[in-house]
Parts: sequence; structure tokens; C-alpha cells
Amino acid sequence: MARDTTQEKEKFFEWLDSKEKSPATRKELAKELNVSTNTLLYWEKQRGQYDSVEFLTSQAREVDEALIESCKRGQAQSLRTYFELTNKLKQPETNVQILNITADDIDRIRKQARIDTRADVARIREMCD
Repeated sequence: MARDTTQEKEKFFEWLDSKEKSPATRKELAKELNVSTNTLLYWEKQRGQYDSVEFLTSQAREVDEALIESCKRGQAQSLRTYFELTNKLKQPETNVQILNITADDIDRIRKQARIDTRADVARIREMCD
């Protein structure tokens, strides 16, 4: 299990934001924090990432209002989204049946299909004559 490095990460971000660096280099800081310089680089990349979930969550009210306005205009996808979110959309039930079919069963089905097809072709020929 990975160790919790929250405190080390916070110290690294404070170090990044400070004008006068102490320790002076990343390598020295990594040694002090007991992490690799690659970890520091990873944390720095993470820090700059845009978190769309957090942003969208903070915009929930506006998103809901926009969804309602879109529903009022009759937008099909918005209506579907609304009904899914409110659990009012009934999905069709799916029934799946699993059959164990042997090679003999498959041969029997093929033979019957050939017989049925020949009979159908014969009926069609009679109708055309």
C-alpha cells in the first residue's frame, strides 16, 4: 500500500511558490521529503491539471437551469437526460437466455433449416407457375 504523501506534496507546493528556495534545488528537496525527483515532477504536472468534475460540480445549479430550459424547448436529448436523472425513464427489460448447445444440436438445426428452405422454395415455385 502506498504511503500518504499529502504533507510532502503540500511542502513541495509551498517550496514552488516561494521566491527564495530552501533547499536550493529540487534534488535536495526530494531528498529532504524522501521522494524522488520524478515524484516532484509528477506532482507539479498534477497541480496544473484542470479538474472538470470539480468545475462541473461547482456549476451544478447553472447546469440544472440550462437543462430545464433546454427541456422546455423540447430538446429530445435534454428530456432524456432529465428523465434519467430523476429516475423516471423506464428502460426496457432485457431477458437473456443462455442455452447449452452441442454439436449434434447444431447439425440437427442445420438439417431442419435445409429441409424448411427446400419446402419454402418449392412453395414459391408453385406460386409462380
